[in-house]
Amino acid sequence: MATSNWPSDLGSLLTSRLAIELDQIPDSRTMTLLLETLYLASMRTEEGQPITAQVTYVDPANPHTEGSGRLVQYIPQFIAFNEPIRFSSESFIKIARSTDIRTSSLVVYPNSDSDLMIWGLTDQGNMFHEFVNQSGAGWTKGLGQFQVDVVGVGHLRIIRGFEVLAELVGGRLISKTTDVLHFGPIRALLDIGIQMCLQTIRSNLNEELIARLSNKRGNYIDDAVQRRWLFLIGRLLLRIQSFRHGGAVLITPDLSPNYLDIKYPVSYDRLPTAFTHREVQKLRDTDNALRPRLKIEDFDDPRYTEQEMRAARALLLDISESETEIEGILWFISLLSRIDGVVVLNPQLGLRGFGGFMRVEDVPPTMVLALDEWGRRTQQLDYSHFGSRHRSMMRYCGRVAGSVGFVVSQDGDVRAMTQTASSLMVWENIQLRREYRSASPGEVTNPDVRC
Repeated sequence: MATSNWPSDLGSLLTSRLAIELDQIPDSRTMTLLLETLYLASMRTEEGQPITAQVTYVDPANPHTEGSGRLVQYIPQFIAFNEPIRFSSESFIKIARSTDIRTSSLVVYPNSDSDLMIWGLTDQGNMFHEFVNQSGAGWTKGLGQFQVDVVGVGHLRIIRGFEVLAELVGGRLISKTTDVLHFGPIRALLDIGIQMCLQTIRSNLNEELIARLSNKRGNYIDDAVQRRWLFLIGRLLLRIQSFRHGGAVLITPDLSPNYLDIKYPVSYDRLPTAFTHREVQKLRDTDNALRPRLKIEDFDDPRYTEQEMRAARALLLDISESETEIEGILWFISLLSRIDGVVVLNPQLGLRGFGGFMRVEDVPPTMVLALDEWGRRTQQLDYSHFGSRHRSMMRYCGRVAGSVGFVVSQDGDVRAMTQTASSLMVWENIQLRREYRSASPGEVTNPDVRC
């Protein structure tokens, strides 16, 4: 029988991690009180609505950390209350709705008597939220030693910098995610669509541009396109996860009615088309010698004509419009998951329908839970433990070679699965958010990570 975990277990894990990186950390009493209070609050509602909010653990007397990177204008700022509020589940619940995980948080820290207090708020969290959820390029991390997200009922998430240190979800302590989108059998199957996309992109670039980018940055074209293509899947699954409705996405090369009954068949290739167009323009922009000067409207350089400058700015506008288009497409597709059945995509991420139901009845003879991206470490999987959405996806992926299934539970868990040479393999706790260990709050230290 699986052992249940509690906020104290989450606190112990966090304390051990902070002890490696910081000289001064919260004592065990403070850590346990903070997490237990938030956990209890997550079980309650306010005006019929579930409690979701973020807490930032930062000293209100010294809320900013200086660093060596470039500080941006949208760095988070601490906004102090005139009088701090004693921290309890009741006081937290009452004020939680004044914030939103996507943009602001409550500052909690002990006073001189070691009592936890709510000292104020932080702002400008939207850039961080968009970055880690793969929807934005601008990025700063939050203030303080760490943040605690109250995500849902019994669900706490600990963040430090750009890294999720651990989550407590329904009594399960999760300290490691599996990055199946970038490594292992799932990544190998997704590469089929990536290579088709790269072929189209290269056909729209002249040989001189390809040669210049290759000479400057090695395998830059392939690396950049692959990274951003995989971001599309992560962004789509994160959208579906945010609905807390449950859903499933099937990427399959076989639309045979023998295996799949699509209630609402469509042919919608706007996502791969828009992505290909944006990537071509981004690569042209990367090659553009004028790029560093484009934001200086009054720049006067006799080497470049006004026509060249206008063309370069038009290129940037086109990229921006394409990114807006892709954002709308992902919203459109993600909403289809709220209808019973699966959202069906082809390997290039073209939409082929929604409300799909699997017609495979045979249960895969061997099913395992992968404990790493490659499935080198596994354990037996209990098929009967899962609901109908998971079981039907397991049966389909076990039968149809080359298919990849993603199932999102109502509680937010996301699982991936595919058939390997030896068994139907399932991955839990897959990494969807963009995680990156960086320097101080407000710094931009690695612009190459941007998409």
